[in-house]
This record gives sequence, structure tokens and C-alpha cells, in this order.
Amino acid sequence: MASSGEQTSDSPTIAFQSDRLAIAPLVVADARIAATAGFVTKAVTAHLPARLQIEGPVDAEAWIDLLSEGGEVHSVDLEGDLVGFLTLHWQGSDQVMVGYLFAENAWGRGLASELVRGLVAHLQGLGWRGRVTGGVARDNPASAAVLLKAGFSEDGHGPDGVDFHSLDIGAPNPGTSQ
Repeated sequence: MASSGEQTSDSPTIAFQSDRLAIAPLVVADARIAATAGFVTKAVTAHLPARLQIEGPVDAEAWIDLLSEGGEVHSVDLEGDLVGFLTLHWQGSDQVMVGYLFAENAWGRGLASELVRGLVAHLQGLGWRGRVTGGVARDNPASAAVLLKAGFSEDGHGPDGVDFHSLDIGAPNPGTSQ
């Protein structure tokens, strides 16, 4: 089984807590991975890249391997239970692509918004400067709303029905002196 991601020495360590959530690097040997088979469903993966979409029963460890290719996977816990994943794909020290998914029973509870706001606050608290980008399937307006509520701006249309949203953290505001 592959590692849970590729953190470079230049990328910050991502582990934080929000009001309800605890986010930490996924430990591949963690027995909770088996629980992902119960919530990595067709509905949950419908808006992910085609290679991550599933049609039937899933081998949770193999699916986590796919999810972690080229990046980091973090567990998202609610009251000690694994309810989702945060993915980070670093592109140098100042750019990161963010992704997230939650179990169906966690939908509609504001957890994705809390996760993204918590990530932004964590990066700001570390003094990190750079651009965070999220790609959202056009047919997933709820996920786009999560990013927009967290301060991201629409950043263009990509291939395969994906829209990009980005947020610059720690960048000076235009018209201000340093």
C-alpha cells in the first residue's frame, strides 16, 4: 500500500481542529480505513475525477491509494468518527490544490464549510503565503458554494466540466505598501 501522500519539506504540516472537526494526516495502517467502505459510495464519489468514482463495492485500501496519488490525504473526524477526507496536492511551496469528501450522513451539516474555513485559518496561522485552489464539478453547486463562502473566487473553467476557485493567502492587498 502506498503512503498517504507526498508532503514536501517546503509544505506546511496540516493538522488542526475546528469547532467540531479534527483533521490529521491519514495513517495508512489506521484500522478506520476499513470503515471507508461504508461511506465511499457512488453518490459520495459522483463529483470526483473519473478514476475515483465507484460503481459498486470498493476495496477501501485500494481506493485510498488512488486518492493519495501525488498528494496527501487527511482524515476528517467528527466526535472521534471518521466522516471524510481532505486531500492536498502541493505544487511547490506556494500552491496547493484542495479536495474534500464526506460520508452521505455528514452532508447538509455545514461540515465542508467548517473544514475549508478551518484549513484557511490554519494556513494563515502558520504564516503560509500562497494560493489554494479547488476544482469543483459544475454539477456540484453545493461544493462551489462551500469555496465561495470561504472567500475563494471563481478562477475559470477547466476540462471535463470542472470549475476552479482560488484563494490567495498572505498576499499583499493591491494598493497597500509593505
